[in-house]
Amino acid sequence: MIAPLTLAERLASSRLMEAHKAIVATLAPLFPGVQVVRHPGRVDVADLVEKEIFSAPTIAVAATRVRVARELAGEHGLAVEWTAYLIVEDKVVGNRRVERDEIAHALGAGLLAVLEDHEAPRWGLEDITDPADEPRPELRPVFTVKALERGVALFAVIWTQTLLSLGEALWDFTSPPPPDFDPRVYLPGDPPPPEDAP
Repeated sequence: MIAPLTLAERLASSRLMEAHKAIVATLAPLFPGVQVVRHPGRVDVADLVEKEIFSAPTIAVAATRVRVARELAGEHGLAVEWTAYLIVEDKVVGNRRVERDEIAHALGAGLLAVLEDHEAPRWGLEDITDPADEPRPELRPVFTVKALERGVALFAVIWTQTLLSLGEALWDFTSPPPPDFDPRVYLPGDPPPPEDAP
């Protein structure tokens, strides 16, 4: 039976926020000159741009969907859909005016490259999977009228990773077996074990 936990205990045991912060901490130095921040989730990013909470270019990372993933040992994982919102506008880069779509595609391709790296997308954490193959990470436009009116383009890079080994296992796999444990396996149709079998 699951035990009650106080809010403080639940906060201490929550790994979702730890992963969220770790993603931002890993991405920030990989994108110098770009603001990388945590984002609370599926809200209208255009409203946040309008209120000038973000300044372009920004990568705002959010956990946009969380599902339970049952593990064979009885523990469970959390399959988290992460969305990195790309907030971009036309900008002069190296004495050249670059349009917002081009900047979004460059940042999006950079994020997809990070997600294909052998080490970076573990975000310095243990008990987390690589980005899922199904669905594959993707870059897509997220246009809104408010954003276009302000000269801002919104894109999103979306991927899924699972936080592993949450909850309690059904069996104790770490302690040695009891002394009377019989490791032999008898299948239907096998002869009965000898009388002196343990």
